[in-house]
Amino acid sequence: AGLMALLFHPGGDPTRIYYGTDTRLFDLMAGVTVAFLAAARPQPVLAARRALHLAGPAAAAALAVFWVTAGTPQGLPRRWMFDGGFLLCAVLAAVVVADVRLLERGPWARLVSSPPLHFLGIISYGVYLWHWPIFVYLTAARTGWSTAPLDLVRIAATLVAATASYYLVERPIRQKKLRGAIRFGLAPLAGVATAAALVIATVPAVADPSAVATTAKVAPPSGAAATVAGAGGFGGQVHITLPAGTDLSPAHPLRVMLLGDSVMHDASFAITAALQATGEATVVTHTVLGFGLTTSTNWPTVIAGLIAQSHPQLIIGSWSWDNNGPTRPNALHQPAAYTALLRRAVKVMLAPGDGVSGVIFTQFPIAGKVKASGQADQAKDDKVRTEGTDAWNAVAATMATDFPGRAMFLPVASSLLLDGRYSTWLPPVGHPRAPSDQWIRVRKLDTVHLCPEGSARYARAILTDLTAILKLPAAAPSWSQGAWTSDPNFNDPPGACPDDHP
Repeated sequence: AGLMALLFHPGGDPTRIYYGTDTRLFDLMAGVTVAFLAAARPQPVLAARRALHLAGPAAAAALAVFWVTAGTPQGLPRRWMFDGGFLLCAVLAAVVVADVRLLERGPWARLVSSPPLHFLGIISYGVYLWHWPIFVYLTAARTGWSTAPLDLVRIAATLVAATASYYLVERPIRQKKLRGAIRFGLAPLAGVATAAALVIATVPAVADPSAVATTAKVAPPSGAAATVAGAGGFGGQVHITLPAGTDLSPAHPLRVMLLGDSVMHDASFAITAALQATGEATVVTHTVLGFGLTTSTNWPTVIAGLIAQSHPQLIIGSWSWDNNGPTRPNALHQPAAYTALLRRAVKVMLAPGDGVSGVIFTQFPIAGKVKASGQADQAKDDKVRTEGTDAWNAVAATMATDFPGRAMFLPVASSLLLDGRYSTWLPPVGHPRAPSDQWIRVRKLDTVHLCPEGSARYARAILTDLTAILKLPAAAPSWSQGAWTSDPNFNDPPGACPDDHP
């Protein structure tokens, strides 16, 4: 059920599915299983104990590999973690625990029983409780610190808070040493104060819409496509046309499907609002964090299923450059192989009889610096990311030549640039000389994903191009100020789009 929800969820955001309690039960149930087995048979037979002494360290080593490889540079899980990776980690952790709890200790149990790790285990519940509000409150934007110092301070604060709560609250309660006024007065008061501190530390960052940068209250420019940043760059391409006799109208709107990764997911809110504001288009979004043709190897079946479900006439897609290293096809390291892979994907999308008239690739926007300053590999990583993005865009652009009249490439990413270069903030539309305190954040703190204003500018360029290509009517100008600008997506993680200025 969780996998089906991931593949066919309208938003397609696996992090939202991951945070659902019903799709996180494998973590809890793995621990419950070990507890029940331990209660039923306190100590396994000799053969089982020896097997666990071998399996425990192996499972711990496998978890270490997941720790290093399962995340993206933006601090999010990779797509394959949602296809069974989290379940496998839960099973591996259960094996480690099953080995460690044996009375006859093996090498791994003796190692993790060292005093520092033993103490960390004692306060682990407090670490679990306190780390979230501390990490939410201590952000780079609030402290001005780069990644390494910030992480050290976060960890230190978490350990201090967990240690204090263990000795002042947890242990006295468990040992029933609270008496008199402390037991009936101060202890409940401390509980209420702790709850209030958690609410104050976490809720404003998540729920206060005034803290999130939104779209400009300035009307977009009108006129030719050239007046809209990022629009009008598809000259020379054969335009996609709908089948003869297709008359778009509010009763028979253009059916559009958005396909891509988390960046396209951010853009999808504004793209949906913009196209539907024409009155002659409907949009369905199928985006998955980390989506790619090599990161999501079941894409042929998934895409065909999504098309059968949504019946789109037009597919608009964009994703990153399928970075699985130089040993697997990607646009940077194996451009020829990746071009063939993308051609295959277009053929799947344009399969005869599926109703898709055209596929449009939108230019993937260049990212800013993804790593904190001071790291030795920062320049190299940023260079590779930029080159990879350029390589993916170059391959996507060739689809217009390979499938004339059926595929197009819209070079719209300049809608997010300032004088041709990356910028976290941009001046209001139509006011390039506005003072910096009026500039609007277009990128999240991770320098990759889009805030509402970035989503709106990217969508405005796409809307302008599609209006020219498919002769759509003008969109109602209020689309960029809709309720979509307050969607929680733009505050995920909390504080991702602060309402700040250069």
